[in-house]
Amino acid sequence: MFGHWNRMSRSFFGRLQWKLFVFFLILTVIPAILIGYVLYNNAYKAIEEKTGLYSEQIMVQSAGRLDALLTGIEDISLQMVSAVDIQQLIKEISENDDVATEAKSAAKLKMKLGQILSSKREIVGAQVLMAEKDLAITSGETMVSADYKLSNEYTQAMSRPEPVYWRGTIRNQSPSMLYEYLTTLTRKIYDPSSGMVMGTLVLGTKEFALADTFSYIDLGPNGFVFIMDKEGKVVSHLSKKKLTKPAEYSFVPQIVHSGEGDNRIFSSDLDGQKFMITYAKSTATGWYVVSAIPYSYLMERIVSVGKFAIQLDVVLFLLAILISLLISISISRPVQRLVAAMGKVEGGDLKVFVNLKSNNEIGVLGNSFNRMLKRINQLIDRVYEAEILQKDAEIKALQSQINPHFLYNTLSVIDSIATVKQEKEISAITQMLADIFRYSTNGNDVATIEEEVGQLQRYLHIQKTRYGEDLRWQFIIDPNVRECKIVKLLLQPIVENSVIHGIRKAGTIKVIILPSGDNLSIAVEDNGSGMTEEELTALIERLETSSNRLRSKTDGGSHIGLANVCHRIKSFYGEAFGLTIVSSEGLGTKVTITIPIVREAEQNDER
Repeated sequence: MFGHWNRMSRSFFGRLQWKLFVFFLILTVIPAILIGYVLYNNAYKAIEEKTGLYSEQIMVQSAGRLDALLTGIEDISLQMVSAVDIQQLIKEISENDDVATEAKSAAKLKMKLGQILSSKREIVGAQVLMAEKDLAITSGETMVSADYKLSNEYTQAMSRPEPVYWRGTIRNQSPSMLYEYLTTLTRKIYDPSSGMVMGTLVLGTKEFALADTFSYIDLGPNGFVFIMDKEGKVVSHLSKKKLTKPAEYSFVPQIVHSGEGDNRIFSSDLDGQKFMITYAKSTATGWYVVSAIPYSYLMERIVSVGKFAIQLDVVLFLLAILISLLISISISRPVQRLVAAMGKVEGGDLKVFVNLKSNNEIGVLGNSFNRMLKRINQLIDRVYEAEILQKDAEIKALQSQINPHFLYNTLSVIDSIATVKQEKEISAITQMLADIFRYSTNGNDVATIEEEVGQLQRYLHIQKTRYGEDLRWQFIIDPNVRECKIVKLLLQPIVENSVIHGIRKAGTIKVIILPSGDNLSIAVEDNGSGMTEEELTALIERLETSSNRLRSKTDGGSHIGLANVCHRIKSFYGEAFGLTIVSSEGLGTKVTITIPIVREAEQNDER
C-alpha cells in the first residue's frame, strides 16, 4: 500500500506543473522574506543607534544644566564666606565669650544669611557651624542637627583638602520642613588674617531644583532619569522614595566603574525588560546623570511596522501561491499537449496536429513540431523520387571522375606525339599544363610553399613561351618556410594580374616569401605600368566591398583574382588577415599577403 502511495506521489509531484509551482513560489517568497528581514533589521539598528546618540546628547545637556546650577550655588557660597561683614561677625562670635554679645552677633549673621538666601530661590537653607564653639547659626531649612560636629557635613568638610564638599541628598532636619529632601554643599570659612578655619558654611538646595534639570525629558511610561553620586547613591529621582538610597539597578556598577574612554550607551535588563542605558558625568561634582529607555517604547513604531510587514508578507505569500499556480499551469498545459502529441507520433500516428495558441517559446516549439511532421510526411511521399535522384547523382559522379582522366590521357597523347616528332617545346608546355591541371584538381585545399612556388614557375614558363625572353621573374624564399602550409592557388591570381595588367609582356616579377614574427609575409612585386592614385583607391574600395562575395566580369570589374584571393584569406584565416596593395604610376605594383605561419604538425592538429 505504501509503495503504491509513494509511486503516486512521485508521479504527481514530479510533474512539470508542480515543479514550476514550487520554483516560482520559492523565487517570490524567499527573496521577499530576506528583503523584509534585512530592511527590518537595518531599520531597527539605525533607530537604536540614532536614539542612543540622541539620548546621550540629552544626558550631556542635562549634565550641563546640573553643572550650571551647582556651579552657581558654589559661587554664592564663595561670596558668602568672602564677605567682610560675614567674616567679621563670625570672628566676633568665635572670640567673644559674652553671651549677650554672641547672641547679638549671631542674630546679625542670621539676618545676613537670610538676605542672601532670598536672592537665590534654589537655596532654601544656610548654616554656619562654628569650629571653636558648639554653635550653629541657621537661616531657613536645617540641614545639620545640634550635634553637628559628628555630622557628615562637618567632618568631611574639615578633613578634605578641597574647600567645597557636595554630600548629595539628605532628609530635611527642620521641625517645620517645606522640602523633605535637600542637597547640601559645605565650604570652609577661613580667618583672613590668620588663615585658620573659623567654621563651615552649609547650604541646602531643594532636591526639586536638581530634578528640574532632567524632568522635561519624556522617555515613555516606564522610562526614567536620575542622578547618582560616585558611590551609586541616588541624588535626584522623580520617584522620591528612591532618594538617599543606593541605586538598586543592575547596570549601576558598570557606570560607577567606567573609565573615560568607555562607551556611554549600552543595554541592560530590568525586571525582564530590555532597556537602553545612557549616561553623562558632571564635571562639577563627578555625579552621573543616567537615563533608562525601554526598548518596547523605543522600538514601538518599528515593531508596529514589523507586524504590518508580517501581515503584508502573509497576503503576498497567498498571492504568490495563486500567481505561481497560474503561471505553472499556463506553462505546463501546452507542454502536456505537446507530450501527448509526441506519444501519438511514437505510436505511428503522423497526422497529428498540435494547436497551441501562444506566441512564446512553447508556441514556437509547437509550430516547429507541426512543421516537422509536415516535412516528415513530405519526405515519406518523396522517398521513391529521392532514390531515383540518388541513382542519377551516382551516375553523374562516375562521369565526373572519368572526364579528368580523359583530359590527362589526351594531354599525355599530345606529349607523346610531340616527343616522337622532336617537338620538345610543345612537349614541355603540354607536360607543364598537365601538371598545372593535376595540381589544381587534386582535391586538397592546402599545399606547401614549395608546391605553390612550383605551380607559379610552371605558369610563368608557359607565359614566357607566349611573351618571350622579356618576361623575367625572381623568387626570394626563406628556406625555413618552404614546408609551411598555405591555401592552394593563393599566389597564382596575383602573379597573373602582374603579367596581364602590370608588365604587359615585358618586365620583372619578384616573389618574396619571408617570416614576420608568427606570420608569413608574401610579396608579389612587378616593375610594370602601375596605377594612378585614383585607380588604386577604386581597386581597394572594390576589394573591401567584395569581402563577402566574389566579383564577376558581369559586375563590370577587373582584378577578379584579387577579390578571390582576399575573400579566401579572410574565410580561411580570419578577418585579421588579408592583403595590401601599393602602386605608383610608371613604377610598378606591390601586393603583400599576411597570413599566419602553419606547419605540418599544426595542420594535423587542426584536422
